[in-house]
Amino acid sequence: MEKKQTTRQLQAIEARHRIREKALELFKTTDYEDVSIADICKYADMSVGNFYNYFISKEELIMEFYPLFDSYVETEFACNKYVSNMEAIKYLIFKQINGAESYGPKIFAQMLRIQIKTNGKHVIEDTRIFHTCLKNLVQNALNDGELEANYSAFEISSLILRISRGTLLDWAMSEAPYCASERVLHDIDMLLSSIIRK
Repeated sequence: MEKKQTTRQLQAIEARHRIREKALELFKTTDYEDVSIADICKYADMSVGNFYNYFISKEELIMEFYPLFDSYVETEFACNKYVSNMEAIKYLIFKQINGAESYGPKIFAQMLRIQIKTNGKHVIEDTRIFHTCLKNLVQNALNDGELEANYSAFEISSLILRISRGTLLDWAMSEAPYCASERVLHDIDMLLSSIIRK
């Protein structure tokens, strides 16, 4: 049985959410480097001291978008029903790219810069929920005969991730001249159609 959250825990969740949302609004209109923690706190109507109850830095705040996506994968995505493993794979990648699009190219580019400084923990970590889910879906597609078993689930899922990461990098660096989620679905369709079981 799931333990009910206390009022204090719920208030902390709400405060973290408010800080994230207000920071995101600021980052969309002002360069990340030009936004201070004091600016975020003023916009979120809270003290700087209160900010440090929830985040240790501006970098930690912006990087929380990765575990938030993992939480979505573990809950909402996992509860959905899909016609096939292939459909689930494409929808999972679409949600990943669409989430980045919702932040905008400037914010995503900053997230990539932070990733490089922190050795890519969120981007390349094999044990991340998002990566594990994708690999499991690919393995299920292989097991169910949706894909030819010429390659391992690890090889296929790694290639899918490289396509999605590359698309996002290109999209962010070129300042969003196209819809990244549409482009990545097109590219993944090309990949999967080459290994789909006839």
